[in-house]
Amino acid sequence: MANRIGHNACQGWNGLTGCIVFLLMPSLATNAFLVGSFLATSLLAQEPRTRIVFVGDSITEGTVQRHTYRQPLWTLLHGAGHCFDFVGARHGVIGGRAPAHPTYDLDHYGFSGGSTIEVCFQLFAPLQQFEADIAVVQLGTNDVIKGTVFYQMTTQQIAQVSDAFLRGIVSVLRSPQYDPNMEIVIAKIPPLPAVLVPTPALNLPAGTGTIYGLDQGILAVNAVIDGLATMPGVRIVDLHTGFDVQAHLADQVHPNGLGEQLIANRLFGALQQIMPAPNPWSPCYGEFGTGSGLGRPTMHPATATPAPVLGAPFTLEMSNLPSAAPVVGMIGLTPAAISLAAIDEFLFVDPAGYCDASLVGIATGLGDFTWSLQVPGLQSLAGLEVYVQALAFANDAVAAVTNAGILRLGN
Repeated sequence: MANRIGHNACQGWNGLTGCIVFLLMPSLATNAFLVGSFLATSLLAQEPRTRIVFVGDSITEGTVQRHTYRQPLWTLLHGAGHCFDFVGARHGVIGGRAPAHPTYDLDHYGFSGGSTIEVCFQLFAPLQQFEADIAVVQLGTNDVIKGTVFYQMTTQQIAQVSDAFLRGIVSVLRSPQYDPNMEIVIAKIPPLPAVLVPTPALNLPAGTGTIYGLDQGILAVNAVIDGLATMPGVRIVDLHTGFDVQAHLADQVHPNGLGEQLIANRLFGALQQIMPAPNPWSPCYGEFGTGSGLGRPTMHPATATPAPVLGAPFTLEMSNLPSAAPVVGMIGLTPAAISLAAIDEFLFVDPAGYCDASLVGIATGLGDFTWSLQVPGLQSLAGLEVYVQALAFANDAVAAVTNAGILRLGN
């Protein structure tokens, strides 16, 4: 396999600041003087990433063809210049798969079919599930559907159960197990049709006939959610008003693309009030997409260099690569979602658009790899976003890929 594929870095960066080349270093150990000079600056200058977890049901988790509101919300936050990280113990969409267009951070804590009682018990698991600064809670639709169809509960009973377990969710999220200072955004439930006709996609019990009155159950649970605004750290976002069951639903229950965008817009407005004001000139590391291959390779910044600072080394750590595989690092100015093979294997850096790809080393026998690069110390680059991804090869073919990273170069 040739040492270099794709375009030379000088091609892509020419016209911006001249011929700028990232120096790909095999190890920071050979550059100890750089580490000593820049580590303190790097740690002080970084913009902390706001960690956001989405706690919800299938409206949050999604399917391969339905990426949910998380995708347009990620796009809004990234476009506004926020430094953030979606977190959670679950990844992708139902089944842990990647959506058809995985160009966003895929971490979440959504459970298809989940009700408030089920998700509350999940959060009480003995092991901590995630660390987050903000939780977006989107639950209640299944309380209404299951309470009505499975248990023949009255609207008042459904509301009482939802109230008890939503309060439980807030309490556990703001407990020492998670974070007593966590900010919590609770979304009111989008409307359901007054008359729901069961289909196989809705996964209701066989023989279930036409269902009436779900819209009244939604209103009752939303009234309960309004009452949660008095709890510490809680904000309420209205996803019900202006949501049209004809225009915004895909299958009588789940939002279509227009509905997902509406939800994203309203959550974005709430998150803007909580998150630090964006600083487009500060260094930040973001991520999107998913690794593919045996073990699903992952890539994340090394603890010692959490943000790409101008003039400083920046290190990415990878795991779950094929043993002793050649690793090619891709650096580009243009993101992509180019399918390489299966539906969940993508090239996230466009090889035809301002891109450099180089052999940067060999993975260890355990499938680990450290990719260190030197960020140019040019002030004119502050605020520039660079996209990175690593590919592992076997028999001259791509055997695995990592998720993508976004390096916002900053002072």
